[in-house]
Amino acid sequence: LGETDFQKNKQYMESRPEDICFISAMLGGYALKNKMWMEFYIEDVEPMIWNDTAYSHLVYDDQQKDLVLSFVQNHNPHHASASKASSSATTVSNSRPAPLEDVIVGKGQGLIILLSGPPGTGKTLTAEAVADRTHRPLFYLQAEDLGISASDLGANIKRVFEMATDWNAVILLDEADVFMAERNPNDIRRNELVSIFLRELEYFRGIIFLTTNLYHTIDAAFRSRVSLHLLFQSLSRDARETVWRKFLARIPELKSLVTQDEETDEDVPAKDVALDTPLGEADIYQLSLWQLNGREIKNAVRMVQSWCGHKGYAMTLDRLESGIKVTNPHASKEQDVDKDLYD
Repeated sequence: LGETDFQKNKQYMESRPEDICFISAMLGGYALKNKMWMEFYIEDVEPMIWNDTAYSHLVYDDQQKDLVLSFVQNHNPHHASASKASSSATTVSNSRPAPLEDVIVGKGQGLIILLSGPPGTGKTLTAEAVADRTHRPLFYLQAEDLGISASDLGANIKRVFEMATDWNAVILLDEADVFMAERNPNDIRRNELVSIFLRELEYFRGIIFLTTNLYHTIDAAFRSRVSLHLLFQSLSRDARETVWRKFLARIPELKSLVTQDEETDEDVPAKDVALDTPLGEADIYQLSLWQLNGREIKNAVRMVQSWCGHKGYAMTLDRLESGIKVTNPHASKEQDVDKDLYD
């Protein structure tokens, strides 16, 4: 309900004080974070706050980002074939073309997006940012939430798929390798899990993101069911520089490290950094030479920010590099090559 509806309801009930005693102070609902049905105090229920800026922080090919966003925006699970009560009728919205039907009615209507690549390259952030940008609830799951026994998996995944479809939500199944692994004649138990997951995925009508670090181990039957596959590579130096800028720009005193493009609402690297900023362009370049992934950069910035805030220090290159060595002692730094020598 919007604020206007809320005020109308409130005024109506205030005009009928004799009925207030029959109104419960609690409201039933599903907590996506806890993954369980609960009761909430009505006074604490608020409209969803979406993070529309997260999408601009994704460091990935712009065209492919736009492609994924467009597919999610345009996917309507209720365009899929039959209603729950009958499989003989299909309801199609007049505003959008009907999706291409499978030979078997009801199959292949889901949007299955596979995100593969090393840890810390932005796979999970991609799903989270796209869900926020499209204003869809994010149903975050890991393998243990669905169960790793054949007796539990079928019922659990069917329940989750139905809820996500009804709520027009986006499912993020993180580290889904156990359900996608190539089947092996010597591992009947895992084969059964993969088969159950494939069967339910075949009739799923909603949107699901699946992340994996091990694309080469994915079963061939699963690969053929993927709608989109985004491959994430280890961050290049330029990509690391962009990530450093975006995280450092979230610290108020360092916000001059990036400027805001008002027309596109995209973060754009600044040409000149304010003189009173402890970090300069050369420092950002030095930080980008460290071979870190996005998660490791975030951890280093967070730890050094806390340290500097507690001690009252300025955030400098030396302190950030000390933070890198503490949070990731095995990190290595690329050799600094003077590019002017090769121009």
